[in-house]
Amino acid sequence: MTIDETISYQLPTHWLPALINDDLTGLEPEDLQQLHSFSSGEIGGMKQQHFSFLNWEIVWDEPSFRKYHDGEPYGCLACDCIEVKAHFQKVG
Repeated sequence: MTIDETISYQLPTHWLPALINDDLTGLEPEDLQQLHSFSSGEIGGMKQQHFSFLNWEIVWDEPSFRKYHDGEPYGCLACDCIEVKAHFQKVG
């Protein structure tokens, strides 16, 4: 596995089970819509640049409450967040 691009995000901790394990348990419909919008915008944007998503890496640290984070443009309000990295591989 070759990692060609890594992007760091500050993401809501309640999104992590869905992102990493496809576990949607406990997410409200509004949360699911925000997560879908984030995935479409961020991961989908990388696909348009000919990158394939590989995996998420959690930067293990204490979550912190943040008003501004990378889920905020997609409608997610202030919440506990943690840093995660998305790894991509160039396609073609």
